[in-house]
Order: sequence, then C-alpha cells, then structure tokens
Amino acid sequence: MNKQKWFKLSLKQKMMIPLLASVLISALLAMPLVQRELERLKNGIIAVTVQDKQEEIERAIDRAAMEALEKASIFTRLPEVLAAYEIAHQGNFDVEDDPHAQQARELLRRELQEAVKGFADAAGVPMQLHFHLPNGRSLVRMWRERQIQRNGVWVDISDDISGFRPTVLDTNRSGQAVRGIEVGQGGFVIRGVAPIKSTTGRQLGSVEMLADFEQLFQAAAGSGQHLLLYMNSDLLSVAGRLRDAQKYPILGNQYVLVSGTPEGRIEQLITLGLLDKGRRAPEIYQAGELALAAFPVNDYRGNQIGIMVLASDTGAVEAGIRNVLLILGAIAALIMVLIVGINYLTTRAITMPIGKTVEMLKEMGRGRLDKRLRLDSNDEIGTMAKTMDEFADTLQHQVVAALQKLAQGDLTSEIKPVDEQDLIGNALLKTHEDLNRIVGEILVATEQIAAGSGQVSSASQSLSQGATESAASLEEITSSMTEMASQTKLNAENSTQANQLADQARDRAETGNEQMEKMMVAMGEINQAGQNISKIIKVIDEIAFQT
Repeated sequence: MNKQKWFKLSLKQKMMIPLLASVLISALLAMPLVQRELERLKNGIIAVTVQDKQEEIERAIDRAAMEALEKASIFTRLPEVLAAYEIAHQGNFDVEDDPHAQQARELLRRELQEAVKGFADAAGVPMQLHFHLPNGRSLVRMWRERQIQRNGVWVDISDDISGFRPTVLDTNRSGQAVRGIEVGQGGFVIRGVAPIKSTTGRQLGSVEMLADFEQLFQAAAGSGQHLLLYMNSDLLSVAGRLRDAQKYPILGNQYVLVSGTPEGRIEQLITLGLLDKGRRAPEIYQAGELALAAFPVNDYRGNQIGIMVLASDTGAVEAGIRNVLLILGAIAALIMVLIVGINYLTTRAITMPIGKTVEMLKEMGRGRLDKRLRLDSNDEIGTMAKTMDEFADTLQHQVVAALQKLAQGDLTSEIKPVDEQDLIGNALLKTHEDLNRIVGEILVATEQIAAGSGQVSSASQSLSQGATESAASLEEITSSMTEMASQTKLNAENSTQANQLADQARDRAETGNEQMEKMMVAMGEINQAGQNISKIIKVIDEIAFQT
C-alpha cells in the first residue's frame, strides 16, 4: 500500500490494519514454532515412554530372574538333594549314562515328587526345576520323566549342555549364583542359577529355576502398544527350535523374528537400519501414526543378544497436536475478533468527538458560533473538546461581540489581547484604534462639509436673489424698451434713465458673477471632503479584509 492510499484510509482502518496484520503475522510465525515444539514434545513423550517401557521390561526380567533364583535356592540345602549329589560324585561325570548319576536322578525325582506336583497344581504350569553336574552336564529336569529325546526315543542320561549353557558353567566355576536372560534351545529364557555346595563348602553342582519369558514379554505391552522380539541370527546355533524360517523369518540374515504380531502389519514397517541402530542404543522411527522404538536386549552378562521393538499408536498424540494447533488458531481468530471489537469501540470513542468537532468547525466556517461539543470526559479527547468549546466561547463573546459592536458603531468597547502573539486580539485592537481614528477624521471632514454646505447655501441664496433682481431689471428693461418703441419720442427724455438702469443691471450681473465664483469654491471643498471620505471608507475596507 503506497503512502497516498494510506492517507486516504479512515482512522479506524489505520488503527485496525496494523493490529490485525501484527496478529496474523505473529500467528503465522508462531504456528510453525509451536508445531515444531509440539513435535519435539511428542518425540520426548515417545522417548520417555520407550525408556519407561525398557526399564519396566528390565525390571520385570530382573524380578522374574530373582524369583527364579529364590525358588532354586530353596533346593540347594535340602538333605535329599545333597545326598543325591554325593551319590553322583561317586561316579564319572563325563559319562552320560553313568549309573551313579542315574541313581542320583531317581533319588531326586522320588524325594521331590510331591513338591513338584504341589507347584504344578498351584501355578497351573510344571515346575521347571533343573539340576546340573559341575562339568556342565544336565543331571535331571524335574518337569520331564526322561531327560532328552534322541532319534524319536526318550532317554534318561546326563546330556552335555556346556556348549550353550554358560550360566551353568559360570555358576559352577565361580560358586556364585547368576540370574538373567540366556538363550536356550527355545530362544530367550529367564533363569536363576544357584550353586549347590556341601556342608563343607565344596562345589557339588547347580540348580536352576526357569521363568516364562514369553509370558512376561506379552504382559509388558500396554494399551495401544505392540512388542516385537528379534534375536541375533548367530544364536540360531543354540536356539535350534527357531530355525524354521517360515515360522521365524530372518531379516537381512541378521535378525530372527522370535515374537511378532498376529496380523504381521507392523513387521512390514520395521527396517534393517532400525534394528542395526536399535542393537546399540534406543532408536525411534515414526511410521505414520505408529512410533517404532527399538532397543537392545542383553543377556545376564550384559551382552547384546537381541532387539525389542515397541510399536506405539501415536494417533491420540497426533490428534492432540492437531487440537492444540486448532485451539491456537481459534485463539488467534478470537484475538483478531477482539481486536476488531476493541478497535471499533476505541476508534468510535475517538472519531465521534472528532466528527462533532469537524461539524462544529464547519458551523463556525458558516458563521454560526452557537454550537458546542460539551463532552464530559477526562481523557485527551475530552480536553480537546473543552479547549474547542473555550475557543468558540472566546471567538463568540470576544471577537464576534467586538465586531458586532463595531458594526453597530459602538467604539466604546475595550479590547485586551492576551499577549503579543494574540493575532486576533491584536488585529481587533488595531481595527478598533483605526476605526476610532478614521471616525474622528470623518467627523472633522463632516464638520468641514457642513461649513462648506452653509457657504454654498448662502451663496446660492445670494445668487437666487441676484437672479431675481436681474429678472426684475430685465422686465423693467423690456417695459422700458416697449415704452421706447411706442414712445420714441420719449427716448431722448429717458436715455439718461436707461443708462442708469443699464448701470444697475451691470452691477447686478457682477454681483451674480461673484456669487457663482463663491459657489464654485464651495463645490471644490465639497469634492475634496468627498475624496477624504472615500479614502476613509477604503481604509475601513482594508481593515475589514485583514480581520
């Protein structure tokens, strides 16, 4: 908008346009910032959710491992357990079908049978209690009637598990209990392994209790969440039951999907890059309204063995962000409406007095000085209105009143200017003084005119009298001439008388001439007085024009 168009706008528009423009620009600038902050807040919420979920799962694993260890520890000091291990130690640990080991197995099954059944009845699942020999061989699995299956046949032997059971080796080597996740033939297992020692402190073997990792894993998923579990593919050599690629697909030959979703929709969104980053540290990826968070799964030693992916539905958060943006937009619109309303009321409070002031000035321009604003307000507009009323009062009661008195010929009024810069007061004072001086001159000229008029009147009377006398003389001359014509005879007699009459007529003519000269002088004086009056009137016109 150029300057010319801007000056043509009304006061309301000049006040409203900058305010609306500032609010609109602020809203346009604020929206991206707010949206960015909301996105950052959303990512923060997701990160906190992932961290909380990771810590929750880790606590659940640690708690389950501790419970498993506590349960296993119950059997470390039982006399029947110690007796069975004393029997096993009489044989050869390296022989899988050693009779002493078999005797020990049967003793444990017989003595702990009721305890195992009681647990199964109470928990609804078999007690996964497992005793080990100190060299890493299995002594007895209490939830089975036979140890392992070979070639489709169940056999009762001390099978070697040292190749994939580091927890057993660590416990028997250090004599210290261990707990946590370990990969077994079926995948991830939570174990609590406790050492079995003789009354003299000699390491006899170990016992462990297993916890169901899958049950814990499924229970960890909250509302609107899905948990997926991947295992490093190099552990397939241990987890033999996960080698079915149809049931447990492998992603990029690096990760085996151990546990997924029934629909398989989320698995399609998980990329190799996400898992590669997630195996080192928590990584979050936004896929539409799903937030995919990958974080590492560590075994009891702290080594990374898999990746857990938490899929969270962020639709509610996205809707909340949209609602916040809509609310902010509505607030901005409401602010603009309020600005328009406030601006309307404010400008009306300003423009109405200004409009009345303009109307008052127009009336004053037409010579009507009786209009007043009479605004009862203490603000700047009220002060302006009172000043305008005072100005109108001054103009009406001092300036106009003085001019009216001058127009009526009253030169007795007293005019007092406020100061030297009071142009109107000083002009009125000068006009008053000039009029007094001019009127004085007019009075003097009038007196002179009156005197001249008297002289003219006297001269006119004399001239009239002389003319009358001349007419009478002429009549006498005519009569005489008639008499002379009729009485030629008497001419001679009356010649003397005629000469006398002629002399008298000459005298009368000279007197009339003198009277005419006096009248001409009087007329010249009257003409001079008229010129003086014209000058006075011209001065009055000039003064009136100045005021």
